[in-house]
Amino acid sequence: NHNSTSVLVYLDTGAPSLEVVYPPASPHHTKDVSHTIRGTAEPGSYVYVNQVPVDVDEFGTFVTNRVNLNEGSTQFTVRAVDEAGNENVTQVVFLLDSQPPTLVVLVDGEDAMKYTDEGLLRTSARSLTITVNTDEDAMLYLDGETVATEGNQAIIVHPLSEGLQSITLRVEDPAGNWLDFPAIRVEVDWSPPTLSLDEGMPNVTEVVLLSLKGETEPNCTVTVNGVRVAVDSEGGFFKNFLLNEGVNTLIIESTDRYGQTTQVTYSVTMVAPEPEPWPDAESLIPLMLGITVAVLVVEVVILHLYWRRKGRKQEKG
Repeated sequence: NHNSTSVLVYLDTGAPSLEVVYPPASPHHTKDVSHTIRGTAEPGSYVYVNQVPVDVDEFGTFVTNRVNLNEGSTQFTVRAVDEAGNENVTQVVFLLDSQPPTLVVLVDGEDAMKYTDEGLLRTSARSLTITVNTDEDAMLYLDGETVATEGNQAIIVHPLSEGLQSITLRVEDPAGNWLDFPAIRVEVDWSPPTLSLDEGMPNVTEVVLLSLKGETEPNCTVTVNGVRVAVDSEGGFFKNFLLNEGVNTLIIESTDRYGQTTQVTYSVTMVAPEPEPWPDAESLIPLMLGITVAVLVVEVVILHLYWRRKGRKQEKG
């Protein structure tokens, strides 16, 4: 007599499938302190995250509870195990960065903060050199456009247009932290200031004291031969100068707030007045007669007073 039985054995040596769909890449940069890990595994397999079992549905989809991250790098081990004991293991790394990138900006070598808020850069230049220092992994945007950096620095020659304008800068790191620099305010003027002297200014004079008068644009700085002259709110200026005999040259220069200059050269000749001519001999005769008569009259008066006084003394004696 024979009795037999059959045992069906399935040999499975293949690792179960395992795919992490979130985070989408490892390492994953983030600014959020907690995340879930999501993925798919072979249906019927078991999933563990750092040895903690995770529920897997009939389709093999799994989602962890929210996991907390430490600043910097946090690593998780995701392991799928099928019924045969085969394993598939992958590593998930989060990089937590909750701080925005650094941002230091210079404009033509000067701290750009002085040109923000109420500050204003006035210039007649056609471009500015903007130097930006930030984190090496940060993206830099100027007026919304991406700007390439070399290491942690970018040097940008930024063209200007005439008038008032603002320049914006932003940096953003891979974790999504961003920082805006306050808008840099720039006012550009390419026209030099007007400068004129009063029409009544003489070219030749006999007067030693010259009153120099003129007009320029308001808020300009005026110098005459390098000496600063006061300018009123309407652009008028006035200054007295002592002239030397001969040609006197005055160089008047007006500089506006944008650094543009206008120059006027004014020359005036000071001629000494001619002395009064001496009168001729004939014209002197009446003068001399008058002087002679006056002297004689004085002498007569003196003699009269003398004898009168002497006579009084004799009478008393």
